[in-house]
Amino acid sequence: MNYEQDLFDAQVQKVAEDRVREILSSPKDLLKVVERQSREMIAMSRELTETKTELKTVSTDYSRLTNATGNYDMKDAAKLLKYQRADSKQVGRTELFAFLRDIQFLNRNNTPAQTSIDNGWADEITGTYTQDGVEQTYVKSVVTPKGLEKIRRMMESMFDEWWAQ
Repeated sequence: MNYEQDLFDAQVQKVAEDRVREILSSPKDLLKVVERQSREMIAMSRELTETKTELKTVSTDYSRLTNATGNYDMKDAAKLLKYQRADSKQVGRTELFAFLRDIQFLNRNNTPAQTSIDNGWADEITGTYTQDGVEQTYVKSVVTPKGLEKIRRMMESMFDEWWAQ
């Protein structure tokens, strides 16, 4: 087996050396190779520069978001997370609620689980409104900036598997 591998390696090396000799023997071919590689490297450099700029912007925006002091309702949280499902559709508020209930971030009635509140990931806002002359009370679940980061990590690690179920 070792002999066969050595023979194969020697044949591959001979073919490579023959191709290099062929390219080097013709200056036009060598110039074409160098020009093509140069264009590819320039294009790659531009692409990397654009990616670096984009990542810097995203990083700055995300840092500003996670260091903020305000809370976000689920609609805004879903928009800010911008998580794409495997079918390339963005996860919305309803899917986010379902996911967070299944992973016990939220209770069955969409209120934050006690662990989410204790860890500073979520909170409840209570308020009142008047309907037909009767004052009603509501409870709204909100996510903290720290909670957005936690949800993002959880979505990256398990959302696609959860969605496929």
